[in-house]
Amino acid sequence: MKKARMVIAMLLALSVFTFAGCGNNDSNTDSTTESQTVEETTDNAAEDIKDDAEDLGEDMKDGAEDMATDVKDGAEDLLDGTDNTKNTN
Repeated sequence: MKKARMVIAMLLALSVFTFAGCGNNDSNTDSTTESQTVEETTDNAAEDIKDDAEDLGEDMKDGAEDMATDVKDGAEDLLDGTDNTKNTN
């Protein structure tokens, strides 16, 4: 009989802790503000990444154009036998 009472007491204590853990606490009103801040930060970071990717694309395009110009100049130098990189100060 003593064992049965102990089991019932333990089950009641477990039930109390379980229901207490499921309670609703509305004292935290900053959660909306925090989630909006996280959302805005994420949006700003996404815009920064997009801008960086566009800049990288522009830089690669400019670099390819510069390389093509350099190859063309090198080919002309071979044909002419001259070097266009001399400093004429």
